[in-house]
Amino acid sequence: MKPLSSSLKGSLFMVLAATLWSLGGLLSKAIPFNALTISLVRGLLAAFMIGIVKDHSLLKSTATMSFLDSLCF
Repeated sequence: MKPLSSSLKGSLFMVLAATLWSLGGLLSKAIPFNALTISLVRGLLAAFMIGIVKDHSLLKSTATMSFLDSLCF
């Protein structure tokens, strides 16, 4: 199988991101928790995912992590 081009990979990741974004809104309406609880869980998941993306270290660059954390909220 031939490797995917960068352009095709980017397009696929954008479709995946849009799908997950839409599912997040749909699923947040389907669960029986209040908005504050949902925001807390989404924030914790975002921090966890950013930690994975940033070389498995949440403390590697405090300024970068603060900037990325602020984008999540």
